[in-house]
Amino acid sequence: EESQKGNYKKAEEALEAAIALNPDFDGPYSHLADLLTKQGNKAKAQQVLEHCLEHVNPKGSEIAYSLGTTYLENGEYDKATRCINVCLEIDDCDVDAMMAMAQICAGRQDAAGEEAWL
Repeated sequence: EESQKGNYKKAEEALEAAIALNPDFDGPYSHLADLLTKQGNKAKAQQVLEHCLEHVNPKGSEIAYSLGTTYLENGEYDKATRCINVCLEIDDCDVDAMMAMAQICAGRQDAAGEEAWL
């Protein structure tokens, strides 16, 4: 396990360096957030995704989906809806985004909305 922690730390440092070198490229942000989540640091992962979506690429569907599902897991349905809508604006047939919208509706106890997305 100690070896795994060392690898995570090196990967985290590399991704942070990539972001520092080119902060306007959204590629490493999702990888950093995934890595932080695997390390149990969901709050920092969420901050990374929020920063990327707000300041780097507001139309980044991968970032928007990851952040939307994070909000969904936290029961933050309005924020989740905004993020998932970014995905659906880009691709209105995005099955993963459609399923996330159904889950949002289910969380809101909106059976009709849930059925509409399924």
